[in-house]
Amino acid sequence: QELSKPVLNSELAQETVKLHAQLVKALKNHIHACYERWAKVVGATSQEKLKLPLLDRAKNTDGSNAEVMVNFDPELVKMLREVNYLDILNSYERGAAGADDETPFNIPAQALSLYRQKDTYRRQILKLSMITDTYNNFTKNMLDVERPLVVLELQHFEEELQKGLKRLNWHSTDIDEFLDTA
Repeated sequence: QELSKPVLNSELAQETVKLHAQLVKALKNHIHACYERWAKVVGATSQEKLKLPLLDRAKNTDGSNAEVMVNFDPELVKMLREVNYLDILNSYERGAAGADDETPFNIPAQALSLYRQKDTYRRQILKLSMITDTYNNFTKNMLDVERPLVVLELQHFEEELQKGLKRLNWHSTDIDEFLDTA
């Protein structure tokens, strides 16, 4: 609801309007400063994290191998969320009345490329999670008397896992082929 003209013309109202404008300006400056810091490092960070292997194997306290896990770095997940929020903010700014003077947040090319592949990464992560969960549960719950019966299958599967642990990273073009064979 709008205030009446006499209220808006009062000295207190004028001071409040000025303070509001200053606060909005300070907030926008802070947001843009945070964005600039983020934009400087996001591209290099994403490329570095995408070079990590698809899978990682945790080590037990005695140094022996433990569970296998998907190695999609949490920084990449965070970056995907940030790009999503910037995209939403940009669409809001474009739709807001009087936002013509607003500068949209330009999403760095490497971050945008990662974001455009988000569904592919999500699908691959889900499949890798199913594979690692199945493998971890199988090896964890297997009885010692059962191991000799499936030793050849385990060795074959370990060889397949090595591709995800050593050779394949998130830039690899044959991830889907690995998922199909594993």
